[in-house]
This record gives sequence, C-alpha cells and structure tokens, in this order.
Amino acid sequence: MTSIVGGETLRDLWERLVLERGDRLFLAYQSKEGARRSYTYAEFGRLIDATANYLASLGVEHGSRVAIQLYNCPEHISVAFALAKLGAIAVPINMQHKLEECAFVYEKCGIDTIVAEPDC
Repeated sequence: MTSIVGGETLRDLWERLVLERGDRLFLAYQSKEGARRSYTYAEFGRLIDATANYLASLGVEHGSRVAIQLYNCPEHISVAFALAKLGAIAVPINMQHKLEECAFVYEKCGIDTIVAEPDC
C-alpha cells in the first residue's frame, strides 16, 4: 500500500524515523493525574513492536477490523501504529459513546477485536 503523497506507507515512514532519530524525543505525555512519561523514537518503536506482537497473538492480522476505544495516551498511539504494522484496520471509537452507540459501530464495521479502557 502506498500513500497519495509518495511511495511510503505509515509503517515505512515510522521505521525510517526510528532509524534516523532513534535516541531523540518522540513523545512526552502527562496524565490527568500528573504522571509524566516520555519516549524516544527507539523506545516507542519497541512499544509498537510489543503491541503488534501481542495483538497478533490474539489473532489480529492483515485486514482485521479492530475498534480502539482508548483515552488520549501513548497506548492509543502505539495500538494505532501496531495495527498499521500488521495491516489491520483501526476503527477509532469516541470515548463518549454510550454502549448502544458502540454496539452499532461494532456491528456495522464488522469489528473482530476491541481494544478499550477497562471502564468502557
């Protein structure tokens, strides 16, 4: 798969950035509780790989439709990038959706797997 702006996929672009910028800061995050975390490109690349391996162990593969219902956090980004790495289809779900709204999206999109916060 290629993008409309060039010959790179998201996976290609990410892997190139990890090689070029490995030890540079990629992401700094502060939770609503005030906890701070930061990741270099290389660290976040390892998180994406671990996430992709875990999702694959659950049966997620190329073409799988995976709902993502996570708060704005590093894990949300790692799941989205891991799905791109696997060739799966990410279906973001609004955290404010009620159960009935989520069920509608799951059914209409043919969701295979759900990645969600425990309180969803």
